[in-house]
Amino acid sequence: MAPKMRFKWRMKNGENSHPVGDAGALGQELELLWKERGPSGKAYDLYLSRISRSPVVHSHLTGKYFLLPWSRIIKLAEDAGLDAWS
Repeated sequence: MAPKMRFKWRMKNGENSHPVGDAGALGQELELLWKERGPSGKAYDLYLSRISRSPVVHSHLTGKYFLLPWSRIIKLAEDAGLDAWS
């Protein structure tokens, strides 16, 4: 369950940034997909935003959330050579 706290989505260029409010509002905006452990063994919840359908990672350790819009994921994939034939 998400901790009771106030926060804002923060994006570098301001895209998709808006105040979300308390954890109750956050729970309505996120759809839990599964729980995962990173390479370091730390626990995370993996969500999709119900509005933008962007992936969101929640840290069990800090209670912080990380959102990366699909446009940024596509850019990372292109930069990694997704469309290269070799």
